[in-house]
Amino acid sequence: VQDEMTSGKWQPTLPGIGEETDEGVSPVAAGVDTMHLSWEAHLHSRALERLEILKEEAQESDEPPIVVAFGHRFEVAPFGCKPFWRYVLKSTTCTLKIRAKYKPGHPSIAAEIRSAYLWREGADGAIKGIEKAIEGWCVMRRDGDSVSPVMESPVVSRLDMCVDVVGFEPTWQSFCEGHWITRSRKLSAYYKTKPVGEEHGDSEGVLHYSGGRLQGMSFGKGDISARLYNKTEEIKVSGKQWLEAIWRAAGWTGEPVWRLEFQLRTDGLKCWLSQCRAAFETGRRWSSLRNTLGGIWEYLTGTESTNGWLSLRDPIDDKTRARW
Repeated sequence: VQDEMTSGKWQPTLPGIGEETDEGVSPVAAGVDTMHLSWEAHLHSRALERLEILKEEAQESDEPPIVVAFGHRFEVAPFGCKPFWRYVLKSTTCTLKIRAKYKPGHPSIAAEIRSAYLWREGADGAIKGIEKAIEGWCVMRRDGDSVSPVMESPVVSRLDMCVDVVGFEPTWQSFCEGHWITRSRKLSAYYKTKPVGEEHGDSEGVLHYSGGRLQGMSFGKGDISARLYNKTEEIKVSGKQWLEAIWRAAGWTGEPVWRLEFQLRTDGLKCWLSQCRAAFETGRRWSSLRNTLGGIWEYLTGTESTNGWLSLRDPIDDKTRARW
């Protein structure tokens, strides 16, 4: 198992991808699945003027104007978005939101990186690829013989980490009987049934169990949350069949794949940073965070000697479930 620093593609502390555990569970993929981050960057006035022109063109045309930057093909949206982003650019790799004026100490550009790009390049590679595009729009500064863009290391505001496994399928009984130990106070489970008339169609938040099968569980809603769900069923809806190639490379032969996925937002990352006594703002910078992804996963799932944010336990003769 390699870490983000050496491979650019994080994998959690697990048996090697494709190797089976004692319980018969085999990971077939693991990685960073979603990232939201922002840069404090001083964009050149010419770049902002050009974006303003393209935005006006987008408002008057059915075909969005295109900006090509370091291999990224962005469509310029006709409108910005709240709270202060004047320009929105969308591509198959990410969505960029850009501020109209540079304000020291505040983010100038925000990015939401697409799942497919993260799986293809790894988190490190995806961020570097986006930064190459942004650098061309920045004011440059000279330091001796070197020239570099006026741009700080990005700050992460959302991080989703996941592992896909075969040989495991959660049960409704384990959920109801409290075998899942979590620090969250909010729990929910979802069933899928064949609809019998429109009034019996699937509806999130309603349990369908008559003749149905469990499709997933969720834990928490907010700064830290987790979802456990049938990924083979989910990609039929999301269209992410490209994941099957990743699974096949790890020995997948068509059996159900379940995904355990954690989402950490800003305050969730703050909880982790407080555990390792790291400075909040410095610790959320990707230049620091990239070296601690393994520690974050252990914080979420636990180790042999520590309890994680979420774990599945076998009951023992002890009323305190945390000791199971």
